[in-house]
Amino acid sequence: MNADPTPTPTATTARTIPHGLSLRGVAVCGTRRHASTAVDNVTLDVPTGRVLALLGPSGCGKSTLLRAIAGVEPLTAGTVSWDGERVDAAPTHRRGFDLMFQDGQLFTH
Repeated sequence: MNADPTPTPTATTARTIPHGLSLRGVAVCGTRRHASTAVDNVTLDVPTGRVLALLGPSGCGKSTLLRAIAGVEPLTAGTVSWDGERVDAAPTHRRGFDLMFQDGQLFTH
């Protein structure tokens, strides 16, 4: 008999990489508006089918992070993956992400 109560990992209990968006140590410096670090060491997972809201004061890096995920801003450090495939080196038009700009940036009226 096995005296160890710890279950042996199986294919069903082993941790799997979630499908969806995965950021690891993402940093963005030297944006167009500011020369300082705009985003520093962001690590998160957003599984497929989930929604994530970025909240914070003006100038804290929300839009910069989204632009970096889409490939509009270059990463200083870290990785961006979609469904387990790294996309941070892919050109913007091949990533499959879209941006919805904040109102006021689309039309002057």
